[in-house]
Amino acid sequence: MDGKIQSQRISVTGWLLAGACVRLALVFLSHSLSISLSQRIELSSPVTSYPRVQEALLLAKDGFNPYQGDVFHDSPLVFFFFLLSDKLSHFYSLLPFSPLISLDAFIMILLDLLTGFVLFKAVSSLEIQENKVQASPKKQEQRKTEKSQDNASDPGEGELCKERFSFSFTPYVLLFFVMNPFGILCSVGQSSVTLSNLFIALSLFFAVNGREYISLLALAVSSYLSIYPLLLTLPVILILKKYHSKSSKHLFAYFLVCLIMMGGVVIYLMQQLLGSSLEEIAVKVVHEFLVFTLMAKDFTPNIGLFWYFQMEIFPEYTHFFMFFLHLNIFAFVIPLAIRCREDPVFLFWFELSTIAIFKTYPTVGDLLLPISLLPIFYSWLQFSKLGFVAQSTFIYTALMSPIFWYMWIYLGSANSNFFYANTIVCAATEIFFLADCLSSKLRWEYAYKHNIPLSILRSLI
Repeated sequence: MDGKIQSQRISVTGWLLAGACVRLALVFLSHSLSISLSQRIELSSPVTSYPRVQEALLLAKDGFNPYQGDVFHDSPLVFFFFLLSDKLSHFYSLLPFSPLISLDAFIMILLDLLTGFVLFKAVSSLEIQENKVQASPKKQEQRKTEKSQDNASDPGEGELCKERFSFSFTPYVLLFFVMNPFGILCSVGQSSVTLSNLFIALSLFFAVNGREYISLLALAVSSYLSIYPLLLTLPVILILKKYHSKSSKHLFAYFLVCLIMMGGVVIYLMQQLLGSSLEEIAVKVVHEFLVFTLMAKDFTPNIGLFWYFQMEIFPEYTHFFMFFLHLNIFAFVIPLAIRCREDPVFLFWFELSTIAIFKTYPTVGDLLLPISLLPIFYSWLQFSKLGFVAQSTFIYTALMSPIFWYMWIYLGSANSNFFYANTIVCAATEIFFLADCLSSKLRWEYAYKHNIPLSILRSLI
């Protein structure tokens, strides 16, 4: 056991160092590469763009509201983060390697690697908590009762479904995160999606470890960074309830307090910075950040589904279409929470994946956490029917996206229909893959509950 732990520590250290080297090498090779990546529509959006943050900082230095005009629409927390980084840049310039890499780029790379490590530790802690649940007397008695009542198959016919999670693949969670091309490019391009991913990973880590107050506080912070993590409230609370028997009503009340407290802190900091009235600042932040995000008011093309509708539909139907497009995100939360209440980690992953598909301004950085968590679901993911087709199509669309963009914007030999068609194919692929994953999980659960051998389950694929 000690040898296994030591080997795992070496592999974790190795992957973290490899991820750091790749990111730093891209920054050192060319400063213009970082600038170019920060402007790519696949890596940054109107609410995660680093150049827009820089514009907001210049406005603030001149005494203007950073939300003035139509440039900056990111979270106020992102603005204060980069404002603090700007204040510390003088001290950073004293370091010998400061000419090679800016402070912002250095911090974003560190935070990206930290996110991968936190996600790995969360899965490692999940293994411990899951073993405790399975070893509990109540669970053992329930399992014996199910087996005694079931007459489906004889256990001697083959290997049975044993584990809900494939924890032997835990190191691959870190590998899938730190060496993911999407993550590497997003961190080098200094997209603020890195901050949101960090706090989502922290929320999962503290939830699995039973630190409910810190977990919900991290989730509240991530919700003020991107809005959509609010949908993860129910999965996080169910994780705390399953592994640590926490009260749901108490947790919901505390999360609401965290949201109110974070809102007060944000408005107070903006008031201290700009000297405007609290009412004026609150209205400005709500309109330029929350409403702007939910209503998809920026028509800049991205890899999402909203921008093309906004350009093509009549203005009087805007609210109608926005309502039904957002319904795709919210509609699954409660039904899946009821069906998957015994597996809240899967619910957490499913909601993350849904957000990455249907949010108004998605980037490839939103796919990092869902992709990285896939290895621990290998127990039932191996029974997926569309896995190879979905993976091949996703890779194809990921490669074709910059090509269609170049043909449309630079060569003029294509139009927006080419680019958006590729986006629709990519989104449809992700949707079919999610549906297939859910179907595979339900088949595995049935086999697990009724003592059906894996050989029979594989023959049904």
